[in-house]
This record gives sequence, structure tokens and C-alpha cells, in this order.
Amino acid sequence: MSSGIGFYTRNATGLVREIGWSSNLALNISFISLPLAAFVATQGPFAFPGSNLAGIVIITAALCIFPVALYGMLAQAMPRSGGDYVFVSRIFHPLIGFVANFNVTMWFQLVIALFGSYIAPFGLSAALASIGQATGDNG
Repeated sequence: MSSGIGFYTRNATGLVREIGWSSNLALNISFISLPLAAFVATQGPFAFPGSNLAGIVIITAALCIFPVALYGMLAQAMPRSGGDYVFVSRIFHPLIGFVANFNVTMWFQLVIALFGSYIAPFGLSAALASIGQATGDNG
């Protein structure tokens, strides 16, 4: 048994979970839904004629800096744990953490169902129309 007090009780693996602010920013950017961005970029100008799509994207990106910075600071403050439940339950109360995480989970389910409902009218019909136009098949 060593006389020094280490970071871990048991130094079996030596694995340390470290995530900094810049790594968190990179992860959040990588989780952006690129198919949804392509959908908005192609359908947005037709759905909202006369709107400034680039200006809206810039304003939204500026507003998204605050939650990303918050998650980055929380990940730095609690480096060995993470996620909405842990952050909220340690700051407020475990019940509030459960309710918040359950709420996020249900919204994720609804958004996945919404994206699934977009496949037929927008994705599949446009793809088949493009294939038909390219091959000369009117059917």
C-alpha cells in the first residue's frame, strides 16, 4: 500500500475522463444534424419567401453559444461524471434531475418520430422524382 493519496481509490486502469471546453465545443458542433440542416437550407427559402436565411442562422448560432458554454463549464466542474441528470441532480435535487432527463428523453423520441414522418413526403418523394427525371421514367 502506498503512502501517498492519489486521485483514485483503486488505480487499476489509469483511465481518466477529461473533457475541456474546446473538446466540448467540438463535440457539440459534431452533434448538429446535417440532414436537417440540408433540409432547412433547401426548403427554408420556399417555405418563408423573402426571409434572410443567413441572418437567421447567424442569430441562432450566436444564441447557441450560451448553452454550449454552460455545458462546457459544467463538464469542467464535474470531469468524472456528466450528462443532464448528473448536472441537474447535483446542482438542484435528484428528483428534478430525473424529471429533466425524462423530459429530454421524451422530446428526443418525439423529434425522432417527426423526422421519420418527414421521410415519405420530403425525402422519398423528392428522391424518386429525381431518379425518374434522370432516367426519363414518368411512372
